[in-house]
Amino acid sequence: MSKSADLRFLPETGGIYQYIFEYTVDQQYMDQPMKSNLKATFTLFVTGGEGADKVLKAKYDRFAIDMQSPSGNLSADTDQAVPGAEAIRADPSKMIGRLFHAIKGQAFTIRINQLGQVTAVGGLDSIVDHITGTIITELSLPASQQEGIRNTAAAQFNESSIRDMVQQAFYFYPGRSVKAGDRWTRNMLQQHGYPLSVTTDYTVRSIVRDLVTLDAISRLEANLEQGGLLTGEQHSVLEVDAKTGMLKSTAAEQKLKGELNGFPMEMVTKGTITGRKF
Repeated sequence: MSKSADLRFLPETGGIYQYIFEYTVDQQYMDQPMKSNLKATFTLFVTGGEGADKVLKAKYDRFAIDMQSPSGNLSADTDQAVPGAEAIRADPSKMIGRLFHAIKGQAFTIRINQLGQVTAVGGLDSIVDHITGTIITELSLPASQQEGIRNTAAAQFNESSIRDMVQQAFYFYPGRSVKAGDRWTRNMLQQHGYPLSVTTDYTVRSIVRDLVTLDAISRLEANLEQGGLLTGEQHSVLEVDAKTGMLKSTAAEQKLKGELNGFPMEMVTKGTITGRKF
C-alpha cells in the first residue's frame, strides 16, 4: 500500500521557525547586463489560530542586497555597520542600507489558511511609521522630503507585497491526502512589482517517513505597464514536513523572456528557501 500524507498548512501553536530566502537574478536588457543577489531571513512565531486558519508573527532578522548594473552598483546588509547621517548625505545610495537597518527586528502578523493562502495581514502601518520616523529623525529631513520617505516605505511594506512574498513560499497545499504520483494545480496573480500570472502544476515525487518531496512546473506571464510582455517557466523542488505542513526547503529556477518598450529582455532567477524549526 502506497504511503500517503494529508498535506495542509498545520503548524503547531507555539512553534518557532526560521526561513532564509536567497536569490540571484541575471537580467539582460538593451544589451546591458544586470545582476542582483538578495538574501532575507525571517523568524515565524505560530501564535494561535482563528477558525481553520493559523496566525503567525513574522520578524525581520536580516536583509542583504548586492546589485551590479551599468548605471552603478548598490550594496547593503543589515549584518554590517549602520551607515550614519554624514555618510548618507555624502552618498545617497547608502540610504537603502539605513532603510534595511530600520526594518531589522520589526514584525507583522499574517493569517494563513490550510491551503497556504494569506487571508489577513496586520502591523504594517507600525513598520512604516518606525522606518519613516527613524530616517526623518536621524537625517533631520525637512517636511518637503518626509512624505517621499513615507511613500517609499509604504510602497515596499504593504499588504500586496507581503501577501505575494508569503504565498510564493506557502501557497501549494492541496488540502487533502496525497500519495506519490498525485497532481494538482494552483493559480496565483502576483501584484507587487509587476503583475505576474503564475499557474503551477505540482506532483508528489515521494513520501519517505515524514518528508514529502514535490516537483513543480510553473507557467509565467507578465504584462508590463511600460509596454511589454514576458513569458517563461519555473521549475522547483519542494520538501515539506508531513506532520505540520511546514516547508523545509525549496530550490527553484525561473526563466522569463520577451520585450519591454520594443527591446528584447531576458531574466533568469535562481532561488532557495531553507527552513528550520527552533
